[in-house]
Amino acid sequence: MTKLRQLVELFRPARYTLELRLERTARTFKGTVQITGELLAQSNEIKLHAKELTISSATIDGEPAPTTFGENNELTLTAAQALPVGEHTLTLTFAGQITDPMHGLYPCYFTVDGQAEELLATQFESHHAREVFPCIDEPAAKATFSLILTTEPEVTVLSNTPVTSQTTTDAQLVTSFETTPVMSTYLLAWVVGKLEYKEATTAEGVVVRGYATPGNAEKTKFALATAVKCLELYNDYFGVPYPLPKCDMVGLPDFSFGAMENWGLIVYRESALFVDSSTATASRQRVAEVVTHELAHQWFGNLVTMHWWNDLWLNESFATWMANYAQDKLFPDWQMWTQFYNQEISAALDRDSLQSIQSVQQEVDHPDEIQSLFDAAIVYGKGASLVHMAHAYMGADAFRRGLQKYIAQHAYGNAAATDLWAAWSEASGKDIGAFMTPWITQSGHPVVKVATEKSAITVQQQRFFASPAHANTEARLWPVPLLANTKLNPEILQTSVATISYAPSDRPLLLNTGRTGFYLTLYSPAHLAELAACISAGELAVIDRLGLLSEAHDLAKAGLQSTPQLLTLLAAYKDEASEPVWEVIADIVGSLKLLTNDDAQVQTDLKHFVGALAAKQYHRLGWERIVGESYFDELLRPLILNLMVYAEAPEAVAFAQKLFAKANNPEAILGDIRPVIFAVAARFGDQQTFEKLLSWHTPQATPEVRQHLAIGLSAATDPARITRLLDMLTTKQVKPQDIFYWFANLIRQQGTRAQTWQWLQNEWGWVTTNFGSDAHFTIFPRYAGNAFGSAEELASFREFFGPTTDDIRIGREVRQATENIEARVQWRERDLATIADYLKSGSHSDTAN
Repeated sequence: MTKLRQLVELFRPARYTLELRLERTARTFKGTVQITGELLAQSNEIKLHAKELTISSATIDGEPAPTTFGENNELTLTAAQALPVGEHTLTLTFAGQITDPMHGLYPCYFTVDGQAEELLATQFESHHAREVFPCIDEPAAKATFSLILTTEPEVTVLSNTPVTSQTTTDAQLVTSFETTPVMSTYLLAWVVGKLEYKEATTAEGVVVRGYATPGNAEKTKFALATAVKCLELYNDYFGVPYPLPKCDMVGLPDFSFGAMENWGLIVYRESALFVDSSTATASRQRVAEVVTHELAHQWFGNLVTMHWWNDLWLNESFATWMANYAQDKLFPDWQMWTQFYNQEISAALDRDSLQSIQSVQQEVDHPDEIQSLFDAAIVYGKGASLVHMAHAYMGADAFRRGLQKYIAQHAYGNAAATDLWAAWSEASGKDIGAFMTPWITQSGHPVVKVATEKSAITVQQQRFFASPAHANTEARLWPVPLLANTKLNPEILQTSVATISYAPSDRPLLLNTGRTGFYLTLYSPAHLAELAACISAGELAVIDRLGLLSEAHDLAKAGLQSTPQLLTLLAAYKDEASEPVWEVIADIVGSLKLLTNDDAQVQTDLKHFVGALAAKQYHRLGWERIVGESYFDELLRPLILNLMVYAEAPEAVAFAQKLFAKANNPEAILGDIRPVIFAVAARFGDQQTFEKLLSWHTPQATPEVRQHLAIGLSAATDPARITRLLDMLTTKQVKPQDIFYWFANLIRQQGTRAQTWQWLQNEWGWVTTNFGSDAHFTIFPRYAGNAFGSAEELASFREFFGPTTDDIRIGREVRQATENIEARVQWRERDLATIADYLKSGSHSDTAN
C-alpha cells in the first residue's frame, strides 16, 4: 500500500467545466470535464483522482494523453513529451454508474400517492467526487466549477449556484448554472427530481428556500425561518456577508448523514429538516441544531477550508460550537450552554478516556482512513469543547475579533490550525497556540486530584483512563484552567503537581465552575460530601450540579471512586427538577442496567430504586403538556416516563397502554411521548398490539415516526418478534439510512441484544457490501461495544471482530470498542457486589419524595 500523497502539490486546478448526462432509469451517467490548472514542476505526467469511472478519451492541451489507473484512486495522464511548468488544460470523457450506496451520485426513493418516485442526489464529502468525474479530490485543490446537467424533463434541477438557462432538446432537459466561487470538490452538489419549496429572504436579500418531495414543503417552514435569522446573525458575527445569492435547503428521502453543507445547496436527512405540529420538542431542537451547524460551515469550512483532512476538526468542531452559539441567541429559553455539557462535553470526556482513542488532530495516510475521521465524540464533541474552553480563556470579544481576522485573511483559500492560533493570539494578547496545541494534538484529557488544607490546595494532573489498568502509564501534561470559585494564583495548572495558596471561604472549593474546562476533578470523600450539601441546599448552578454528578459517574467507572459513593451522591439530587441534570441521572441508570443485566434480583432492586428516584417528577409532570410549562419540562417529561416504564411502575405502564389503544394512527400520540408509548406496546402488548405497531411502519410514515418506531419496537422481548424485526433490515423494509437507528436500539436493549448480535455476525457480509464504503460503517462495532458489559460478551466480540483490527475502515473503532467493553467488565467485577448490597439495603430510599 502506497502512502497517500496530495496531488495538489503537483498540479493545481483553477477551473472546471463539467457536462454530465444523467440516465436515471439506466443507472448510468456520462460526461466531459475540462480542467485548467497549473503544473508546478516539469513532468510528462499529470495525476488526477478517479474511482470506478471508465475513461474513453483524454487530452492535455488538445493532444491525446493515454491514461492509467494506480493506487489510491490515482489516474495518470501521460503526455508524449515533458510538460513545462505553468497552465495546462485537460479534457476527459468518461462514464460511470449510479449506485445505491449513499455517496457519489445515488438515487433517493420515495412515494407520492402510492406511486414510486426517485430523486438523484450527490454526496461528495469526504472524497467521493472522484466517483462522478475526474478531478483532484482534495480540500486544498480549490477551483471554480461551471456545471451543465442533461436530465429527464419536468424535474427540478438544483446545484450550488442559480440556474442561468434551461432548454429542452430531444426530450431532455439541459440546465446550466452560474460558475461557483472558488471551492473544494467535496462541496460541489446537485439534486434532480420532483420537488416543491417554500421561500423566504434575509435582510441582506439572500433567497432561502426549503425544498422537499411533493406534499412535504410545508414541513420546512421552521427550518426556513431559523435559517433566515441564523444567516443574518452569522453575517454580523463573522463580519463577512454570506457570499452567494441563494441558499437552498433540500430534504432528501435517503441520506447517510444528518446533513451536508454544500455551498448554496445544503442537503438534509428529512428528519433533520422537517417540523410539523406533531413533531417532538427534542426533534424540533435537533432541526435547529443541524440548520445552524450547516450554515456555520458556509463560512467555516466552505469560505475558509482546512488544508488537509488532519484539520477536519477546524470545520466540524467550530461548526458544532457555533451552532450552540446561534441557538443560544435565537432560542434563549433553550439554555444551550447548559445543554452543551451533556450533548458535547460529557460524551467527549467518556470516549476520550480510552487509551486507544485518537487525538482531535490526526494524520491521514490512506483514502479509507478519511471516513474514520468523522468521530462525533472527538472531532465534533471534544473539538467543540476545546473551542468552548478557548472562548472562555480569551474572552468573547477577542475570540470574535480573532475569528473575523482569520476569515478575512483566508477567504476562498485554505488554512491550518496554526493560522487560527495566530489570529486569536493577536486578538487576545495571549499565546493561544501554546494553550491549545497540547489539547488538540494529544489524545486523552486529565483528571485533577484536589487535596485541601487550611490555606493551600495541592492539585495534581494525570491522564484519565476508563480502565484502571492503564492508570499512570503515560506522563502527559495539559495547561489546565482551574476556574475555581475562589481566587487562585496561578489560575492555570501547567505542571504535574502544584501547591496553591488561597483564602478559604464558607463555601467548599469547587474547580471548573461553569464547566468550560475539558477535564475531571477528583475530590476526597469528605470534600465531595461538602459539595453534596451545597447541592441539597440549592447553592450550586445547574451546570455545576450536572457536571459534578457526571464527573462522579466517570470516576466510578474508572475505579477512582466507588459506585455506592456515586449512588449516595444521588441523594443530594432528590429534589432535582432540571432536565439536563436528569440526563446525567438517566446515563447512570443506563450504566447500572448494563452492569446488572444478568442478575434478576439485582435488576428488580434496581427497578425499585429507579421508580423511587423518578416518582416525584413523574407526579409533577404527568403525561400531557402543561400550559405555561418551561422548555426544559417539555424535554424532561419523556425522560421521566422512560424511567418509570423501565421501573415497571403499574400506573405508568397502564396509562401508556391506554393511550396506545386509543390511537388510530401514530400522529394521534404527542410526539414527545410517542417513543415511550411505542416501547410499552412492544414490551407488554399482545400479538395484535405488535401487529398494529408494525402496520404503522410504512414508506408514507414521517421520518420522525419511523425513528420512534425503531425505538419502540426494539423494546420487544419475544424471540419470534425480534426475528421479524431483524429480517426487516435486510429485506428493504427499513431504509438503508435508518438501519443505523435500528441496530443501535436493538443491540442496546437487554431483551433483543443476543439475537441482534447473532444477526450482525450472520449478516456481516451483507453489512459490508451495503455500508463498507460509508462513513457510518464504524457504527456497527461501536454500538456493539457500547452495549456489552460481561466477560462472555467481551470474548464473543473479540472472536468475531478480532480479524478486522487491521481493517483501515473500522480497525480503530474495533480496538476502541474492545477497550470499552474491557473497562466495563472490570467495573462490573469490582463493584457489582457492593451495588447489589446498596440496592438491596434500601439505604437509597431517601432519594424519593
